[in-house]
Amino acid sequence: MTNAVQHGSGAFCAKADANDEQITLTVSNGGQPIPAAALSTIFDPLTRAIPSSNSARASSGIGLGLFICRCIAHAHHGTIGVESNESETVFTVKIPRFSMRTR
Repeated sequence: MTNAVQHGSGAFCAKADANDEQITLTVSNGGQPIPAAALSTIFDPLTRAIPSSNSARASSGIGLGLFICRCIAHAHHGTIGVESNESETVFTVKIPRFSMRTR
């Protein structure tokens, strides 16, 4: 959510949904799209999709936030993904509703 506020423009939206099989979390925001070339490495450590040219909104992080999100999703046997276009950027985390050990 911090990334959505810091790197997006306008409002952001966070949603949670669940069914019998999985929990889905989404965070979306408007603003500049993430370049297509950056999408394949955006969850890698120490990676930034778009260096901020606006010093008022410049990030003080070192590029670990999305990597940590990926680690958390994977630790729960889930996935994380991103889609970005001219109208919005959407990050989606999907995790099984129940632990693999309880099945």
